[in-house]
Amino acid sequence: MFGIMPIRSTSVLLSAAILALQALLKSHMDRLQVVAQALAALRGRGAVVTGIDASVGMLALARRRLGNDVALQVVDLRDPLPFYDVAALLVLHYLEDWGPTLAELRRVLRPGGRLIASVSHPFTAYAHRDPRPDYHATTSYTFDWTLNGHLIPMELWRRPLHAMTDAFTTAGFRLSVLSEPQPDPAARELFPDGFQHLSANPNFLFFVVEVPPSATGSGS
Repeated sequence: MFGIMPIRSTSVLLSAAILALQALLKSHMDRLQVVAQALAALRGRGAVVTGIDASVGMLALARRRLGNDVALQVVDLRDPLPFYDVAALLVLHYLEDWGPTLAELRRVLRPGGRLIASVSHPFTAYAHRDPRPDYHATTSYTFDWTLNGHLIPMELWRRPLHAMTDAFTTAGFRLSVLSEPQPDPAARELFPDGFQHLSANPNFLFFVVEVPPSATGSGS
């Protein structure tokens, strides 16, 4: 996840996230490569960015990939966060309960501050499970990531769209953008077999949510 300041354009934040997720759709990059692309896009547009993770090992991998001129910090999402604008790319769907994390993000964001988040599309996990779960329930599912030749089991939490928007509004955010991104047209030539499937099926959701400009009790 990124803590970002002082960039003020929602379109810049959203375009950086789109670049990162398009890279993920277009290739078999690992997530650090995707993060590196998003980081480069944000910094190239004037953002001051800090990468955070709860894992010291993951930050060590990020350091090797991103170099020494990137600020990296060990942070547990349940602990106080020291940022203004925040980009959480493919983060929230690993949490069973979004409430504590969103409440803390809301607390530290100043009026007008934004959270840009991307998550797996709720229909993707619903349609691919056998038997299909209750769409309106929050349910977990697992899959394996391959890292250095080893299978790493990962647990994700699928929730309906209304549960996502309710979680943001309950935390005090105002919904600004809800988007269902599609792959870059250039990916058609690179991956002709998978392009039509990615273009015609849901994969991710993007949210941009804001602290209302008149809000009180936010970070400053």
